[in-house]
Amino acid sequence: MKARRTSRRSAVLIAGLAFGICSMALTATSKARSARSITTTVEVVLQDFDEDTGLLAVNMNGVPPAAWFLHTAATIHVANPPLLLFPPNPCDGLITAFNIQVERSQGGKNPGPAFDAIIAGLASHQCSAALTIDDSTSPATITEFQPSWPY
Repeated sequence: MKARRTSRRSAVLIAGLAFGICSMALTATSKARSARSITTTVEVVLQDFDEDTGLLAVNMNGVPPAAWFLHTAATIHVANPPLLLFPPNPCDGLITAFNIQVERSQGGKNPGPAFDAIIAGLASHQCSAALTIDDSTSPATITEFQPSWPY
């Protein structure tokens, strides 16, 4: 009986994950972008995050000096599937918490303050992330934020 419940639970989780990924893809592709905006995706190492202003300091290619990007309420947060790494590091738990908030935000809840706190934690531990930025603003605005698993 337990095996049947476990397999059913797994099937429900997989279906929910597939629905979430499809929803994110549709949301991301349905957002119209201005003809003047120039978007670029960059791999960065987070350094500092000011929750009050939304300014995120990062090192590009892991090399100083810091670049500054603006995290706004319009920033799309993209989950990163779990990766089981040993030994564990502080970024693992923060990325898992980030993924949970992405899932919760799809239910219509506004986890903005939670994302700010998690991004601040990611920055304090110098975790990596993939940012899609709009270069037409100054500082460049983050349009998508996805934490990266450590290698």
